[in-house]
Amino acid sequence: PVPNAGGNILVARGWGADKPGICQAFLKKVEEHNSEVLDMAQFLLGGGLMFTFVLKVDEEKSFALMKSLRACAEEVSLALDFYFPNAAEVPEAEGGNEAVIALVSSQAITPALMMDVDKVLWGHGCVVL
Repeated sequence: PVPNAGGNILVARGWGADKPGICQAFLKKVEEHNSEVLDMAQFLLGGGLMFTFVLKVDEEKSFALMKSLRACAEEVSLALDFYFPNAAEVPEAEGGNEAVIALVSSQAITPALMMDVDKVLWGHGCVVL
């Protein structure tokens, strides 16, 4: 795990059918575990939801938070995975390094496609907002 000023960076990615209140439920769990949202991305496509949370988590509380988020995901029938990025995967914030991307495809733009795009961009040090 990457330490960051008193905590570790944890990335949580979820996908499934969109329903009201999902984001609020996850944010409530983050707050209950005294963690901090550093970044968050959410995509809604044809009733499907894909989201990524980048969290700063106290080292001693990361497992409890992951367990709580997993239970929350199961309650709303979402798939959820976690990982702790290494230092090379955590981009430094710098001004002027921003771009807007429009995605056009002859195929359906699905949550799985958006997740793959997010993974590629993240692998190149990009943060999707």
